[in-house]
Amino acid sequence: MAYEIAAPQQLSDNSAGSAAVSHDPGATSHQRLSRFAFLMAAHRMPVSVSMMAGDTGYLRQQLRLACTTDDDALQQLATAILRELAGERSIRQDNDLWSH
Repeated sequence: MAYEIAAPQQLSDNSAGSAAVSHDPGATSHQRLSRFAFLMAAHRMPVSVSMMAGDTGYLRQQLRLACTTDDDALQQLATAILRELAGERSIRQDNDLWSH
């Protein structure tokens, strides 16, 4: 299943913005992916937001790569996105159990 995204919103390009987006439960998936792409590009590891939004395999690969950097903000954001994905998968599995 593809990682669903909401309509894009403005993001701050400062480090405080990355912490706010990664820890803000109200931040949209698109905000997190956009911020993630910005931080990855800062490490000369460009990623595609559209590919991450449509291909969870590619998304997980990029998130794992981000966890190998020495950037705490990037690692925290990658972990937050991974947790969000795990939660969505758990909800889908629960729904599948109850739908039969």
